[in-house]
Amino acid sequence: MRKQYTLKSIEPAVHGSAKIPIWRVAYDRGDGTVHLHIMPQDIFAIRAAEYDMDVDDVDALIDLVLYEPFIDSMEEDGTPILFGSGSLSEAREKYLSRINQAKEETITLDIAPTSEARTSKSTDLLDVLREGYRKAHPRREAIRAEVASARAQVQRAESSSK
Repeated sequence: MRKQYTLKSIEPAVHGSAKIPIWRVAYDRGDGTVHLHIMPQDIFAIRAAEYDMDVDDVDALIDLVLYEPFIDSMEEDGTPILFGSGSLSEAREKYLSRINQAKEETITLDIAPTSEARTSKSTDLLDVLREGYRKAHPRREAIRAEVASARAQVQRAESSSK
C-alpha cells in the first residue's frame, strides 16, 4: 500500500561550521508526523552530473530529488547504483526505474498549497528549489569530472581484485 505524503515546506539553511548551504524539505506523513529531508543546495547539479541528465530540465531534477528519500539507491551487493552499474547509462536507467517504482508502489506525494507552506515571495512552493538550482548550475561540470574519476577508480579496483 502506498503511503500518502504532502510536501509542506522547503527552507534554505546553512549546515555546520563549514556553513554548507542546504535545503530542509519537510514532508507530512499524513498522520501528523514530519519527515525531514536535508540535502545540499547543489543537489540538482550533482544529480545531473552524476547520471548525465538534462541539466536544463530543472522540474524533472526536482521531481527526482523529492522522491529520492524513498528509494533504495544500492545494488544487491551494497554498492551504490552510480558506481556498481556497468555504465553510466545503466546506472541512470536503474536510478530512474527506482524513482518510478517509488512513485507507483511506495509513495504518493502532494504539494501543500502555498498558503500552508513557508516560502519567501513565491506562489509555488517548488520555486524555492528552482531559484536555488540556478545558483548551483555552474558546478555541474566539476561534479561530472569528479564522478568520472570516482567511477574510474572503482572500476580499476574491481579489475585488479579479479
